[in-house]
Amino acid sequence: MRSARTEAMWQAFCHHAGLQDAQHQVTLFRTPPAVADRLIDMTLAGVMRACGGPMHYFGEGREEGMPKAGNYALLLDSRKRPRLIWRATRISVAPLSLMSERHAWESGQGGGGDREEVLAAYRRSFTRMARLGRFEMHDDIETMFESFEVVWPFNVAQRLKLLTPYLERGFALCRRLEETHAVANDLEAVLARIETAVLTIDAELRLRFANPAADVLLRRGDGLRLSRGALVALRPADMRVLRSAVAAAAGQGTDPPRHDWGGGRNNVITIERSGYAPPYRATVLPLARQHAVRELAPRAEVVVFIEDPDAMEPENPAAEDMLRRAFHLTPGEARLAAHLASGISLTDAADAFGVTRNTVRAQLRSIFDKTEARRQADLVRLLHSARSLRVSLN
Repeated sequence: MRSARTEAMWQAFCHHAGLQDAQHQVTLFRTPPAVADRLIDMTLAGVMRACGGPMHYFGEGREEGMPKAGNYALLLDSRKRPRLIWRATRISVAPLSLMSERHAWESGQGGGGDREEVLAAYRRSFTRMARLGRFEMHDDIETMFESFEVVWPFNVAQRLKLLTPYLERGFALCRRLEETHAVANDLEAVLARIETAVLTIDAELRLRFANPAADVLLRRGDGLRLSRGALVALRPADMRVLRSAVAAAAGQGTDPPRHDWGGGRNNVITIERSGYAPPYRATVLPLARQHAVRELAPRAEVVVFIEDPDAMEPENPAAEDMLRRAFHLTPGEARLAAHLASGISLTDAADAFGVTRNTVRAQLRSIFDKTEARRQADLVRLLHSARSLRVSLN
């Protein structure tokens, strides 16, 4: 693959860089001519800073020696003309399926470094090489991954040095975006399992996100419903209170917004329902910009948790079962905990169960040990938090 033009380019680079005994090898892209020339254009533009190939071609006694970090390579185009020289900055050998996110980004392929798209492009290219080279292609084929920096032509190398920091910043931003998407997906999965209604709205009460429990509650329409995409309370008085709470949480009210995630009095409102059903208890909280739920609903400003008292009556087996599983309580302890969370005193609980006060006190001490609560008031707050965010355990 060496020619007079190839040697002339190498000598020009060595003279400019002051190199005397530097080693280099001649390489090319083993793709169809049009693809190879496009990859060279991408490399000269700074978009492509990494490549890879099956180990079938690299190593002692093969077409090319195994490159090493710091070594130079002179790249030929589809007509065997020398086009540029690069210096290897990172070399690794791994199964194709273990291609790194960084290599995918530096390859410049796949619409901004999407790893799956880059892998698909590599598979297509390797399959063609395997057919021509008569070796076996599979997803775990041993692959040489190489990152590089262009060092010649000199004017190109200088321009790319200025571009490199921006490309690195782009990679960092893409990684942060992918991590944010992953967190948002995980959060959405968690919210889907929470049996408490969770929804996010903007300052005008327009719905931006609702978990499945909130969807069910809104479709029921017995206290809250949607009208033209906005949250509406059944009673005008509740609507005024809801608007005031949302405005305060969004920082648009006359009072400064509270950031009390413990559900202070300014955050909690009641929403009356039709018939004789007990009212909903809604906790309205500001949605800070850094919270990942904004990835699910970018324009949301407020998050609302809505508790349905019907679902957590003290005699409700589901409530007792949830508390039993959450804190590893015995059935008797779970029954007592459910009653305490509903505001029933220890004495009233003993009367309701038909047991002595000493029995419920012993159960309470055991509940303290398992929940690490020190006082009954702390325990009630903890049980109320567990009750407000019930997670489906089925």
